[in-house]
Amino acid sequence: MREFQPQGGTGRSAGRSHERRDLRVRNIVLFAIALTAILVGTHFLLEGVFSRLQARVDRADRPRSPLREERVLPPEPRLEDNPTAALDALRREEERRLSTYGWIDRSRRIVRIPIDRAIDQLLRHGLPARAPVREAD
Repeated sequence: MREFQPQGGTGRSAGRSHERRDLRVRNIVLFAIALTAILVGTHFLLEGVFSRLQARVDRADRPRSPLREERVLPPEPRLEDNPTAALDALRREEERRLSTYGWIDRSRRIVRIPIDRAIDQLLRHGLPARAPVREAD
């Protein structure tokens, strides 16, 4: 088996244990100093921009008049104080409508009847049927 030899060489290290052209420490230090200076400068620049924006918001946000005492409600829908009570009230209202007589539209003479009574009438009289459709010959 042949020994591995790097291209372009005889395989001898010529007395060197590392490359001659390494990075210079001076360049690394200069890069670190420049990067630190850029970061510090960016920090102060952004701090100045944000302080100017905050000053603009503070000028625009005038305090409310102490004479104004009306309560401003948030827009609908608002949170319910007691959701179970609201649901119980809704169910009671639905049960009342399903079990009592009442007018739906008095001018057109449309009434509401209890659901049990409606079921009984439906069983007695059946559903209204349409006239059969004649097929065209």
